[in-house]
Amino acid sequence: MFGTCGVLMNKQRIKRSLFFWVDRLQIRKRERYSITLLLLLFVILALFNVFRKEKYVPEPENHAQILADFEQRSALIQREKLLEDQKYAGISSEEPMQKEENSVAMTEPISINTATLSQLTDLPGIGNTYAQRIIEYRETNGDFTSVDELVNVKGIGERTLEKIKPFIKL
Repeated sequence: MFGTCGVLMNKQRIKRSLFFWVDRLQIRKRERYSITLLLLLFVILALFNVFRKEKYVPEPENHAQILADFEQRSALIQREKLLEDQKYAGISSEEPMQKEENSVAMTEPISINTATLSQLTDLPGIGNTYAQRIIEYRETNGDFTSVDELVNVKGIGERTLEKIKPFIKL
């Protein structure tokens, strides 16, 4: 009999401390009902989710197709990433090392007024796009009068010009 009295006292103490805690929040009666309703709804949905019998499991033969698609797409993404890395590094995908060897091995400067697309792409930092722009600028505005005029070509700045100056002439 003495043990049940202690349990009742603990329940009353918990109830009282909960009441005072809620009272310190200074929320109205309607807000308390709203919070209680939301918590009750959350508990019901959580219990429903736990005790739900029907779970979705894909068919086993479907897994092999999904895995094959995943592997194929992953390989495609890796290949595209490698090509993009090579493009930004200035290396063509067919001959990765040949371009670097050509640009370093150039001993005689090329004329920017008569150079072909392939000769211009051999210059360090100049790819197909920049070479095409140099040729278009040359066709539109006539021959270059100075090497520094290359700065007028879209995308070629002072740094690029400094890199290619030793390899070009008029």
